[in-house]
Amino acid sequence: MNLGLEKRNIYVELVSRLERSARCAGLWKPEGVGRKRTIIRQGETPKHVYVLTSGLVKLNYTTQSGDEWIKSFIVDQGLFGPTSSDSSASMAYGANSVEASTFVMLPVKWLAAEIAEDVALERLVFKFLDWVRQKKELREQALLCDGPAERYVAFKTVEPNLAARLPQADIARYLRVTPVAFSRIKRKLPDS
Repeated sequence: MNLGLEKRNIYVELVSRLERSARCAGLWKPEGVGRKRTIIRQGETPKHVYVLTSGLVKLNYTTQSGDEWIKSFIVDQGLFGPTSSDSSASMAYGANSVEASTFVMLPVKWLAAEIAEDVALERLVFKFLDWVRQKKELREQALLCDGPAERYVAFKTVEPNLAARLPQADIARYLRVTPVAFSRIKRKLPDS
């Protein structure tokens, strides 16, 4: 979720550069998945970075007791997957499609080699990762400083179209409340 940090220009520039290189290497192959499909399992060691070209994906943690909490949403365009070329590193979170989605899978090792060879690409990746870092800081601040009702109002204000596309249970899990608590919050707010 953007939360006011504009990614469009850096994302478009980064993906455009990746697409050119991947097409030359024969790696740019869009694939589709239906809704409610697992893309990355929490704890697995993925071999690809995913470039979402359309659709809606949630990045989520599942606790040992089976509770799901949503880390973030990737909406219509985005990158997700491992941020390290360490082939033994496992993913702390999973990725699941909320809607039918299309993405390109780029091998982590190929991407690491491209970044090592291309200083301009390395700068773009750094800028994108800095945008992600800023986004995470805002999310952390909201979780620590704002109540669930405040987080919901901010979510609806910043992302009204996304709120309309999501199941209510996913919004609750993103706000870090149970679906029952989320229903109570909505009833207390005007225009919910």
